[in-house]
Amino acid sequence: MAHSGLDEMSFSYVGWRAVLACFLVELFIFGLGLYGHGVYVAELQRLHGWPPALISGASSLTLLLSSVFATFTSELIARLGPKRLILLGIAALSASTIQLAFATSPWQIYVAFTLMSLGWTGMGVVVIATIVSSWFERRRGLAISIAFNGASCGGVVVAPLLLLLIEKIGLFSCPSFSHGSARASRQSIWRSAERNAHHHHKRPTPQTT
Repeated sequence: MAHSGLDEMSFSYVGWRAVLACFLVELFIFGLGLYGHGVYVAELQRLHGWPPALISGASSLTLLLSSVFATFTSELIARLGPKRLILLGIAALSASTIQLAFATSPWQIYVAFTLMSLGWTGMGVVVIATIVSSWFERRRGLAISIAFNGASCGGVVVAPLLLLLIEKIGLFSCPSFSHGSARASRQSIWRSAERNAHHHHKRPTPQTT
């Protein structure tokens, strides 16, 4: 349920914290789950000598499965709620990057990219739009656009950083980056949810004139 439009005009409005959390979620799902694919393909080929077509096939599987799973997103939101679904998505993305880093057989990268598609289900645009829309009415368009800008920043920030980490410390050390990113997003989600509950409890009854 969206809140008063008068509250939305202030940047101290708690809904903007939810926008920041959603921005971070999009930053990492697009950075690690889309723009990072080229990095994974090149590094896995270098480490294991697997054919690029084999690795690219697993990468493409993510996009295919995420498109299929997206058809069930509305039902999952109704069943689990957006907060729980997005936390499950963060867990799936973290597990997929860890699996990629420690993969020693081709079938393991297919498992990893399947997990990544589940991350897309929980962290995708439908869930983000649902969360942000619940906070805003008058400034809903602005809030959603800011949250979705995290997707563009994922290509500008996360993918180059991922490449730098692999170059400096290797693919096996990148799960710590993914885990830290997931923890930051998860903590932002929890804080926003707690403020949401507190705001509903303390919210004064609007007066009419």
